[in-house]
Amino acid sequence: MVHGGQKVPFDGTHYYAAQLQTVQFEPNHNYMLIKEWRGIAATKDPSSVANMTRLECSGYIDSRADGTFSAEGYCNHWDRDGHLWVGHWWNNSTMKVGRYEVVAGIGKYAGATGGGTAACNFLKPGPDAQVVCEVTGTIELK
Repeated sequence: MVHGGQKVPFDGTHYYAAQLQTVQFEPNHNYMLIKEWRGIAATKDPSSVANMTRLECSGYIDSRADGTFSAEGYCNHWDRDGHLWVGHWWNNSTMKVGRYEVVAGIGKYAGATGGGTAACNFLKPGPDAQVVCEVTGTIELK
């Protein structure tokens, strides 16, 4: 059971399967549209309300020949009770890890705030990518 004012840790591992559409603008400058990025969140605490949250994301990754990149998008987080919070995520080549923040929610997540970090690695690159992210953060319920 969750209560208003409760802080819900979101620490754990996210596992994703993604469909990417890549456009090459010039040699070694690729723009990847994240068409479908679906996954599941496995929290460190299996009893957490955030454990087994279903993830649906979209966004982009822009990688350049000089090694710089930028990436940004949004993820819907559906918990086991069907409640939803939306996270805005971003990363670029000047950051050690990506960041996310809660931007909206319904049900128990209405008015929630919070955010954290995500360090993601592509296990399988390409148009049908597989990705794993180590995530830390907290959501504060209203």
